[in-house]
Amino acid sequence: MGTRVDTANLAWHPAACIFPMMPNDELQSLADDIAKHGLREPVVMFDGKVLDGRNRSAACAIAQVKPKTIEFNGTAADALAFVWSKNRTRRHLTSSQAAIADAKRSQLDEEYKKAIAETAKAQPKNQHQKQSAKGNNSLSKQDDTTRTDAKRAEAAGTNRKYIKPAEKIVATRPDLAEKIEQGKLTVPQAAAEIKRTEKAAEIKQKAEAVAELSNDQPLWTLINDDVMTGLESVRDNHGPARLIFTDPPYNIGIDYGDGAEADAMPHDKFVGWCKDWLALCKECLTDDGSLWLMTCDEVAAESCMILKDLGFNIRNWIKWYETFGVNCSGKFNRTSRHIFYATMHKRAMVWNAEPVSRPSDRQTKYNDKRAATGGKIWDDVWQIPRLTGTCEERIPTFPTQLPLALVEPIVLCASEPGDLVVDPFNGSGTTGVASVRNGRKYIGIDKSEAFIDLAQKRLVIS
Repeated sequence: MGTRVDTANLAWHPAACIFPMMPNDELQSLADDIAKHGLREPVVMFDGKVLDGRNRSAACAIAQVKPKTIEFNGTAADALAFVWSKNRTRRHLTSSQAAIADAKRSQLDEEYKKAIAETAKAQPKNQHQKQSAKGNNSLSKQDDTTRTDAKRAEAAGTNRKYIKPAEKIVATRPDLAEKIEQGKLTVPQAAAEIKRTEKAAEIKQKAEAVAELSNDQPLWTLINDDVMTGLESVRDNHGPARLIFTDPPYNIGIDYGDGAEADAMPHDKFVGWCKDWLALCKECLTDDGSLWLMTCDEVAAESCMILKDLGFNIRNWIKWYETFGVNCSGKFNRTSRHIFYATMHKRAMVWNAEPVSRPSDRQTKYNDKRAATGGKIWDDVWQIPRLTGTCEERIPTFPTQLPLALVEPIVLCASEPGDLVVDPFNGSGTTGVASVRNGRKYIGIDKSEAFIDLAQKRLVIS
């Protein structure tokens, strides 16, 4: 008697299935009660199927008790309205479960309307008019409560914002709808899963299209020129870019081939130069594009002000914790750098969350069903080891190489296959490698012929 079995000889009407079944333990308790006291409320039948009383009929099967039944008289639309009115108020549903029930009800309602219309077309005119009137009368009970999302939500006991997502879930992902009915997912979680799936399919399709193009021509262009001239070329001949990522000189005396003094301008001159090329970056971006600027402590504040003065929207001021930093004397060791994530528009920008998401503690530690299935977006402190001399990825001849583990998530997050990515200070070509191997077009600018040659060789084998 403790085993859940199908109801013998009793099929379920579609209208009966808009509400979820009881959990197994509650169903077993109902079966035990029926075995002891009998079935108090009869099962309602319609067209030879269970219309109201799925749980009661299932419990009768478990208890090996033949259920009492009564017949419902009316149209299919009447039957749907009856099930809704009978069960909505007596069921203890979550907001998400109620939204799924409403979506199923709406789906059946539309099917019945279409059936009435098709039947009417096939009948003589007089019968057509009678049938249309009968169908319209039977559906009018629902019309007042289903006209708007707000009214539907109020009638269903759910959130107005759940109405449209629940309809899509029921129509396209019945597997997710079932999980919501079982209390394993919420409507927002299921909607996010559908969005992730659709986005992954879209990106895959774009990547396949780009892969075909790359067979005929390389995805990258390297410009051996000054940053200003190079960016003007991007603006006038190649752009616009969806993403610009750059790790420019910091003005701290690093030798990039022209001697350390070339990276040691007077502070005001350096800040003015930065403003000039960053203004050109803005002219090279799409309206939904973004600029990711890496810099050091010495000019982080100035960089922030330049971006704001130029009209960029700074969405994040990220700290890259390099884990293995530089020992300093008389002050704290240098173990981090700054990354400004800035966009052209306040709200409209390319944003793919999956590459910059990780499993949350709710998922891995607490097994919390409220956890978002896609994980949690990274925090604004990124712990990614810098490339030391012994790292396999390290190019010995380049002084300031960035790890792919840092740049690639940015490329994947802020662009899509086929988009143009630009790095005004190409250096060793890490941004180019991250872009090309993920189906993005790439333009790298660098005034050093040696660095351009190095990056060219690296891109060929990437």
